Amino acid sequence: MKKLLFISIMTMLVFVGCRSTQPLQNNFFLLELPPVALYETSERVKTIDGTFEVQRVEVAPAYASHQIAVREDTHRIRYFSFNEWAHRPALSLTNMTFSFLEEGRFFREIVTGRLHGTPDFVLKTMVRHMEVDHQSDVFEARLVVEFRLLNAETEEIILHHRADRNRLLDENSLNLFAAAISELFAEELHAFVDLVYEKLDN
Repeated sequence: MKKLLFISIMTMLVFVGCRSTQPLQNNFFLLELPPVALYETSERVKTIDGTFEVQRVEVAPAYASHQIAVREDTHRIRYFSFNEWAHRPALSLTNMTFSFLEEGRFFREIVTGRLHGTPDFVLKTMVRHMEVDHQSDVFEARLVVEFRLLNAETEEIILHHRADRNRLLDENSLNLFAAAISELFAEELHAFVDLVYEKLDN
């Protein structure tokens, strides 16, 4: 009798324990152009004449996967569990670049992928760091990006723009981190385009 009672109690405890355990939920974060990313485009009075090829953005291997990196020491990073990028950063950042340049109408033609003929200019982009810096008590977004504008025919580098940006977040939130990285990347696209206009818009 005592044995049956013990088994019944244990069964109930296991059942209650299983019901109270909530499954872990995966969270996915997007990199996308902020709504105000094109606020300056209406001020452009001239479109640069030329075909502009946007090559796929390169991302350093430590940051290239779906995993979101957090730096906890000078040379040590780890990856968040159950929190990932919705798309690999290279794809998201390439789409952001193409959309920014196409919607801004900075150049006569914006292309990506396989081309018929040779473009006039080629944009190569490299993201060297894209991480949550958590070496202190607060989250800080860090983005290191390089843009290189090349003459497509000669492969000569016409313009090189590099930025190492940090932005302190109001709270330790990966949603704010994704928003900050999106904003920083868009801001550097603006800075790059301004430099291109100075160089080419004669």
